[in-house]
Amino acid sequence: MEAHAGMTRKIEHKPYILHPMEVSAIAGSMTSDINVMSAALLHDVVEDTPHTIEEIRAQFGDDIAGLVLSETPAWREYVNFVNIIFGGK
Repeated sequence: MEAHAGMTRKIEHKPYILHPMEVSAIAGSMTSDINVMSAALLHDVVEDTPHTIEEIRAQFGDDIAGLVLSETPAWREYVNFVNIIFGGK
């Protein structure tokens, strides 16, 4: 919650923290995996705040950091690029 303190969503102008809480609730309706639900809460932190994936890794561990990273647009673009260059899927 600290990472998104004072932030609001661009369109709805609601407190930004509501979005990750909603995403985590949706994830929780699909799985009981605490790492997935935690990553759902953190999924926009690296993209929308000054916090880094290294900070997430230090505080929450490799598994959650990996899940957060996989949902970061720059990472997805990099993976797509590597797959195109090296012929992966």
